[in-house]
Amino acid sequence: MNINQMDLDQASEAMLRISNVLGFILEDEEVTKLLDDIGASESTSYMEWIPKYLPRIANVALRRHKEDLYEIIGALSQQDRKQVGKMNFIEAVGLIRENWEVLSSFFPSSEPSTQTNVIMPC
Repeated sequence: MNINQMDLDQASEAMLRISNVLGFILEDEEVTKLLDDIGASESTSYMEWIPKYLPRIANVALRRHKEDLYEIIGALSQQDRKQVGKMNFIEAVGLIRENWEVLSSFFPSSEPSTQTNVIMPC
């Protein structure tokens, strides 16, 4: 299903599910290093160039964050992780592609960084 076809409750739930795990992927040291290395040669936002480097990124992400990726696909397809594992591969890739524009506009400031921010308690 395309996020654009979901009602507000469905889309809100999907984006919450995605937000919860996207941070785990983007905070991973190996993923961050890969994105930083690739991004050093690109002049646009990483959400614009990720599709170009998807095979390299998928290799790391699937090896280290398979369950997180399943959660993202599950959120987009409104299925749980077990159902996602039984999905057709091309269907799952198509689901991400058809929702990429919405995802990239929703998460534009999620640029990876090797810099760690420390939040001090009040």
